[in-house]
Amino acid sequence: MSFARHIAVKAAGRRLGSARVRITTAVLTALCILATATPGFTDPDSSTPAAPAQTPDPFAMFALDRDLQLVARQLRAGQFAAVEKQLRKSAARHPRIGELSYTLAIVLARQGKLAAALKSLEAAINAGFGTAALISKDPNLTPLRSEARFVELVAQAGKTPTPPPPAPPVIEPSLIADGTAMVTSTNSLWDGRIRILRTFFKFTPKAREGLLVHEGTKPVARMLNRWYARGRAAGNHGDLYDNRDRDHSNLKPGRLLQIAYVEYSDAARSAGANYRLNTQVFFNAATIGNSSLALTGSPLWRSQPRLALVDPDSVKRLYVHYINNHLYVYPEHRDHDPEHGDLFPANTPYMLISQGSSGSDQPFVHATAAILAAFTPETKAFLRHNHLISPTVQMVFRRSSHLVEHDGDYLKGTAHPAVFQASDIDLPAMISRANALTPGDIPANVVLTVLEESVAQPGIDHFNQVGAETLFDTPGAIARIVRSTAHTKRLVVSAEQTRDPNGRPLTFRWAVLRGDAARITVTPLNADASKAELIVPWHEQAPVPGRPDLASNRVDIGVFADNGSEISAPAFVSLAFPSTQLREYDEYGRISRIDYRDPDRAKRYADPVLFPIRDWTDVYDYGPDGRLTGWSRMRGAKTMRYTRHGARVVETDPQGRAIKAVAVRYALEPQANGTSKVTVHDTDRFFHYLYRDETDRHGTLSEAPQE
Repeated sequence: MSFARHIAVKAAGRRLGSARVRITTAVLTALCILATATPGFTDPDSSTPAAPAQTPDPFAMFALDRDLQLVARQLRAGQFAAVEKQLRKSAARHPRIGELSYTLAIVLARQGKLAAALKSLEAAINAGFGTAALISKDPNLTPLRSEARFVELVAQAGKTPTPPPPAPPVIEPSLIADGTAMVTSTNSLWDGRIRILRTFFKFTPKAREGLLVHEGTKPVARMLNRWYARGRAAGNHGDLYDNRDRDHSNLKPGRLLQIAYVEYSDAARSAGANYRLNTQVFFNAATIGNSSLALTGSPLWRSQPRLALVDPDSVKRLYVHYINNHLYVYPEHRDHDPEHGDLFPANTPYMLISQGSSGSDQPFVHATAAILAAFTPETKAFLRHNHLISPTVQMVFRRSSHLVEHDGDYLKGTAHPAVFQASDIDLPAMISRANALTPGDIPANVVLTVLEESVAQPGIDHFNQVGAETLFDTPGAIARIVRSTAHTKRLVVSAEQTRDPNGRPLTFRWAVLRGDAARITVTPLNADASKAELIVPWHEQAPVPGRPDLASNRVDIGVFADNGSEISAPAFVSLAFPSTQLREYDEYGRISRIDYRDPDRAKRYADPVLFPIRDWTDVYDYGPDGRLTGWSRMRGAKTMRYTRHGARVVETDPQGRAIKAVAVRYALEPQANGTSKVTVHDTDRFFHYLYRDETDRHGTLSEAPQE
């Protein structure tokens, strides 16, 4: 679909809002595709990429994409002045990208800045963007339609020749010299289709004689060096190490003697390609890395892993890293400590999270590098070709940690925490297991899909402006945020798309890794257990398995594939429950009360990105037949009643039953400190109720809701 068509489809059917600019995140993220004509994503391990047509400077496009992600966040927060400022800057830097000027025109028009909007629209058309049909019908430009200049511009649209795309760049994979892999504009390209920066290297042929894998004389060094000298271990030649905190927590140079260190040119550093959580830089080699950074000093503080896990787009990118032989380590900084407990909303195999802050990641970086070095040459080549390096490293790390004393322990929650401690690492056992793997033993990478699930009704079961309970769906990790008032959450999950790399038949193990296993029901639905029904009831806060000093509000269910030789790394189904809500269910499992402002639970931390502030208490009512009749909402000294349809009662009969109610909508109101608060607003739709007799508490609608 062309970008113009994309906008037209997104715009179709939208109603004009009062003050809010209705530009979807999808449109904003699509802006970074606009200057490219990129073919399908090729194998990152390929040393000679097919170069797409693109802008000459890949780092400029990388920086633009980061800017537009900021614009999307600002729009969601209603920060229109900031959006305008950023779009003006971006449009000035990239005048050939007409979509930027067009989006700016929309923002300006919806703010009533008509002259400026027309000027920006003209710039977009002069850059070759848009057709008369698209521009004339776009409801976001309705404020401009009465302007004579708008009519002229519509007539001009589509007649301005689209500038030809720039010549495809010549991408030359850089030869790694003296152990340094330099990221430059000559060996990098911006892949606009999937919004990533791709960098390509080539390695010199290795000379085995006289080379060591690991410095020193400790047992691990001796084992790796001996295996390598005998041809039994692949070593780290062909592997990359990517530090992303500007050497704040850097792998000690010289400790691992064969790994190549990624460095960034000045242009790459200026664009920020070398810094923080990596979701948008890909290399054509097996890569390990780390970044000891965190967001601090605001109510939105968080570690880099939690920053990623609340953003579905970031998690999808972490998965692409995972299946393309990249594995990074990040500290949990304050997100997995006794003060607040385990704050991660999901568990994934896509990264390793270290207990602690700056520097706590180093033992894990060293461990993953040593595991990579310990694979036999044949096994490592098989893993690289089949994109199984990261899943297999995760399996080796977890099965060989000090948390697993016996084989059965591998299917327990203690073996798969969201965060690992350095003391969990048993490096001799890890490299021994890695070295013993043959290509025929390699386990599968579990692929999950959700087939069915219970759905919450907006305005009745949950009170969020957008979205319900889905946090993200990726093949290796599925995450839900429990917002529904229902006592149980049901999912049917399939692992049927999982394939063994050697074609072996698979059976599947489903294990409750966190949560009350006695109350959680996991029912396999076919012979090999590749499909199962999960029923998870409401969970209160409980200790983390193996860490009684830490509280958790999450349920984790692990899915493992068994090929008869090895059990895979886990895939996860996670459910995060709100920590600050006091819920009461009756003997029938019906919600009877939710207090969003309980003073004791208010002391707990709940991620404000996932759980916006609510300042009320709801008490639910049921008729003699057990059906919901409505609820009473207390906010301060004021009480309002709501019907079973989620409408606010405005008129009652002598028995106190609703005869007229107004439909409401829920919105997120940005707060000065950066958090959001859920607000309730009346609409212009009304419900009218009739009752059969004096005993009828449920009533029927006398007519459809009115517009």
